[in-house]
Amino acid sequence: MWVFGQALITQYCSKSGGIYDGKWCHDPLLGQAIFNAQVGNGSLIDKNIRNSDCSAGQMTAIIAVTSEGSNELSKWNNWTKNSLKYVTASEKKEIDNQKYKNVQKKVQDEAKRKNQQGQLIVASGVGTKVCKLESGIVYAGFVERIENSKIKVSVVSATLRGSSNIRPSGFQQTITWDKPENWYSCN
Repeated sequence: MWVFGQALITQYCSKSGGIYDGKWCHDPLLGQAIFNAQVGNGSLIDKNIRNSDCSAGQMTAIIAVTSEGSNELSKWNNWTKNSLKYVTASEKKEIDNQKYKNVQKKVQDEAKRKNQQGQLIVASGVGTKVCKLESGIVYAGFVERIENSKIKVSVVSATLRGSSNIRPSGFQQTITWDKPENWYSCN
């Protein structure tokens, strides 16, 4: 039933000059909503709809412009944006760009923080206790040597993150060369 309903809505949207994205039929040239349509479990579409209201258990909700008058179209555009949270393609692109910029900033901030963390370890020198979180395990050790932008760490213990009493089975002390920014001071 759902696939059949989606196909009918997609076909109707196309005949109306729009593109249907699973929720909105929108005019790509004008950047505005033609109608909103959803097919599925009624309670997922509207919390006031009970499945018992429909013998098939499927509800279709279609909201469409009924008048082409500029006053009605203006009301429609305001209502779809304010009440139904319609977002035009250009607005969606701007939102996605902002999300991307935010993610990039977080990545840059994290890289900067790790770099500063690594510089602190190098400045603290040989003998500094360092830790590293990897796959839910906290490895702890001591800096034995600093050379060519890397540190030699004698890893002496491993515990599960959040519990210093639980140790993973099979851990053996080891020595590793690594970038200092992959570790943090844990005195």
